[in-house]
Amino acid sequence: MVSVETILVLVAAVSLPNLFYRAEFNVPILLFAAVVWQKRPETSAHLIVLSWGVELYRLAHLLITDDVDLEPQKKPFLLVITILAFVLKVFIL
Repeated sequence: MVSVETILVLVAAVSLPNLFYRAEFNVPILLFAAVVWQKRPETSAHLIVLSWGVELYRLAHLLITDDVDLEPQKKPFLLVITILAFVLKVFIL
């Protein structure tokens, strides 16, 4: 069975391409949650839930707004990666 730490690192790796277009909070939060999972699972769980909310807000903001400054972030590949990271966090974790 795959450990939770490995899953967190994999979800962080999925979020890496987004770093080229915006400040990505998922990578450091998920890596930190993976590091402290054994000693502080409650803290890790809170970080993951926090990242769900922020990720959901980001997706809604990107999909609803018509801001020209956000156009580089609205590339289909980046949207698919963002949605995939969100789904992985929600359903696998």
